[in-house]
Order: sequence, then C-alpha cells, then structure tokens
Amino acid sequence: IGFPVWEVNGIMIGRSSIFDTIQVYPQSIKDNLDLDKLLSVRGFPGKGGLSKDEFVEKHFQMIKQTFKVGTKLYKSQEWDMFYLYSSALDVVPHFFWDLCDVTNPNFKPNRHQNVILELYKIHDRLLNDFYDKIDDETVVLILSDHGHGKRPNNIINFNEFFRRKGLLTLNSSKYQSVMSFLKNTSYRIVNKLELTNLASKIMNKRPGIRDTFVKLAN
Repeated sequence: IGFPVWEVNGIMIGRSSIFDTIQVYPQSIKDNLDLDKLLSVRGFPGKGGLSKDEFVEKHFQMIKQTFKVGTKLYKSQEWDMFYLYSSALDVVPHFFWDLCDVTNPNFKPNRHQNVILELYKIHDRLLNDFYDKIDDETVVLILSDHGHGKRPNNIINFNEFFRRKGLLTLNSSKYQSVMSFLKNTSYRIVNKLELTNLASKIMNKRPGIRDTFVKLAN
C-alpha cells in the first residue's frame, strides 16, 4: 500500500514504481515468498520499449503473482484487515483504451481490442478464487481511486475563446507562451508517434530537461 514500507503491526509489502525494488516488513517473511515476479513492469508499449503483446503479458503475469502471494499471506494467519492492490487495472487501460473502445472515432478492429475486457476477466476469476478462502463473517470491499474512459471527441478551451473575443488578457510573458506551446506540441508528438519510452529515457538522463518540463506542466 506504499513505498518505502514502514513499521506496522502486521505485514507490509511495497513495490517501487521507479526502481526494480520490493520492500517487505518484517524482513523475516521475505524468504517464504516469490517476490521478484511482483516487480513493476519496466518500459511502455511503443517504439524503443516493449511490444504491446509483451506489455500485456507481463502485466497479466504480475496480476496472477499478486493474488498468489496475497492468498498465501491471507491463509498464513488471522487478519483484522487485509489489503490487496492491483496496479494493472490502472496502467493497462491508459495504453489500450483507444484500441478497445469502439466508440472512439479512430477505432479500427485490431487484435488488442479485447485486452481491457480480458484484464477484468482475470481479476474476476482471481477474486472468485479468493472468495472461496474467506468465511461468511468477513466483509469484502472493492475500491478504486478513479475509473477510465475515452478522451472527449470535442473540447472547448474557454480561456482561448475569451482571449480571442478580447475578454481575457493573459498574465504571462512571451517566453512563457512559447514554452507552453512547446510543451503542448511535445505532448502531441510523443503520443502520436508512440515515443513515450524515448521521452522517458531523455528525461532520466537529463534531469534539467525533466525539471523544466515538470514546471511547465504545472
């Protein structure tokens, strides 16, 4: 539920989303669990990264291992509260929604169009198996911090609309306007050409570029 882990009255396993690192508390449980398969999937689908098939398969395997480790821990002792988190439900739809949503204007039949459906089916099967191991007195809550959906087909920028009507004056310098334009243009190019992996590598090797871009994004 967090990284790095901290001392708790129980057991905690945390996975870094940046480094190939998994931490556990207490350390004594580490040898009894196969944690390497819980590492975050490194790289994104696209040029210079993972193939779409590899990206999906790695996440599906991580889901199965997450429930395998979780089930083993759940059966190992009595719990007041037990928490299990699956990151794939967040990560995978970000990259595959446009390929799966038939209402997307750019949708074309493709061999990845059922990826998100299969993602939920896997969770349904594993949750069903988990339910078989709990008693009738146990309360199960399924929570999410957000959902997913397609981007709007049409949008309106009210600030730009009012600016063109002479009803809004921007409180920014020409430099800020140019940098904002470059930021938005960079976003579009990276997404259109699937250059997420290349952009990530550049920002990791050139922290100055990354910091500048983060400031612009905010």
